[in-house]
Amino acid sequence: MSKEENLLNKILWLYYTANALAGIFLNVFLFTLGGFKATITYNLIALISLYIFYVISAWSLRRFSSTQLIRFGLLAGSLCYLSVVILREQAINYLIPLGILAGAAAGNFWPGFNLSQFILTEETSRHAFFGRQNFLGTIANISGPLISGAIIGLSGILATKLLGYTVVFSIVSIFMFFTFLEAAKLPEHKGVDFSVLHIFEHIRGRNWKIVLSQQFLNGFWDTSLGLIIIILIFVIVKQEFTLGLLNSLAGVVFAIANIMAIRILQKNRKSILLGMIFPPLGILIFFFMQNFIGIIILVTLFYIFYPLIDITLKKSYFDTIDEAEGSWQNKYHFLIERETVLDLGRFATYLILFAFFTPTNQLQVAKAWLLVVPVLIFAVGILQFYRFKQTPA
Repeated sequence: MSKEENLLNKILWLYYTANALAGIFLNVFLFTLGGFKATITYNLIALISLYIFYVISAWSLRRFSSTQLIRFGLLAGSLCYLSVVILREQAINYLIPLGILAGAAAGNFWPGFNLSQFILTEETSRHAFFGRQNFLGTIANISGPLISGAIIGLSGILATKLLGYTVVFSIVSIFMFFTFLEAAKLPEHKGVDFSVLHIFEHIRGRNWKIVLSQQFLNGFWDTSLGLIIIILIFVIVKQEFTLGLLNSLAGVVFAIANIMAIRILQKNRKSILLGMIFPPLGILIFFFMQNFIGIIILVTLFYIFYPLIDITLKKSYFDTIDEAEGSWQNKYHFLIERETVLDLGRFATYLILFAFFTPTNQLQVAKAWLLVVPVLIFAVGILQFYRFKQTPA
């Protein structure tokens, strides 16, 4: 891997660490203040904001560089957590502005980062790059929840849990700002040649249609599943430290699995079949076993085998863009198309959940969604095998 690829993964590791420290606990914090409705509202507004800023990036990258977008996103993220620190319990009354700020953070960070990934990575190194990326992200997910859970749990014993949440969100705000400073070292890329006509006029090949279909299906579960599982586990264990410990355990399993997945996929790309079967099985077992044993089975089956399909989908996405003729400046519409279908799935999911949630049935609706997700994961895998059939190894 090149120096630039390693630097990209370092920035993403810092970004993941900040989110691992507070991401799940921000959702838990809002859940304790306003239930599932509050968490869904915040995430829905954040998603809408993310997509708006992502689309705007197609024009802003003409004048500003990918590094500047990444840094702006990190600064917005730092301000978002600082706002929660200042608002404390009143954050429940400011879900819309907080969601807009969170969306601005992700909606600028990811366009800049994805463009840098596409330009700086090679097809031959992408299995290793994305495997290393997942590994570093998982290291963050091991340490972050454990540290934050310990801070909140200890604060609950010595003072109040609110103090613990305040300390955690303050640390994350500072950490985001530090990452903002580090990101200045990244290579800069700008001069994107984008027009809305690119989206409507270009002919989508079979492989790109497969990618878009997979991303659309992924959007229906990739963010909603994590949110729902975190809340359901919290309802079972009832302690932030235990929740953090379980997330750290999941991180250990996922980190080891990613290293193994790189070698397995390089030898046999069809091994993603394991990723189609066992993660859905873990989700279904957790649906029927809402207890500690069910949690352990979910963590084991999902996080051991999901890297096989996750790494494959990421590689297929960038490989398909490489297949198109032209320079990177003329390919930004691919990123917009992918983000559009992905966010359409996410948006539809949050609207469905929001429509069905009532003060009395929230947990039942959340659990029912666990029955839908396995079908979606399996369908994504079927599409990948269809691509394999069209694209010999």
